[in-house]
Amino acid sequence: MRFKALILLLCCLFLSCVANKSKKNVNKESGKNLIELSSKEINPNFPPKEGIVIDLEKIFSDEEKISLQELITDFEIYTENRLVVISLDTIIGASFKNYSIALANYWNKTYPTNTTEVVISFSTKYREMRIEINNDILSKFSSLEAKKIIDNQIIPRFKEEKYFEGIKSAILKISEYFK
Repeated sequence: MRFKALILLLCCLFLSCVANKSKKNVNKESGKNLIELSSKEINPNFPPKEGIVIDLEKIFSDEEKISLQELITDFEIYTENRLVVISLDTIIGASFKNYSIALANYWNKTYPTNTTEVVISFSTKYREMRIEINNDILSKFSSLEAKKIIDNQIIPRFKEEKYFEGIKSAILKISEYFK
């Protein structure tokens, strides 16, 4: 009797492992990226894409917002690509990473005529930041380059609570990849 129970337990454990492995492979093989997967997991109560600088944390002064908007507008005219900056005060139902990715994906689906290729999202409250990149521009600007910008441009300035300077520096550095 014990032998049958042990065999049954081992079979269940084996089937469970196989099911988890095939589930991961289905996601990879189907071509779904993290953006598509995470947008299903998160409540779609995302902030609307109202403008190109969305400051939900209210950390930028009016002058700083105008300056960033002018810088982004110049970037968009020069490169014909879209860029949005958003400070997030609330993350609903996910990690910051998954929320940021799902938000970028949601905006691209909701506003298809104004596809955003780059989204700089950050939260001083959660002490997190990301640069999301649309697949269409990966040949010009990669995730590795985005990480370098976060590490070298944004983080040092954010540590000094110079949020405007960090974001401005990031936008200028991103622009260099499109020259």
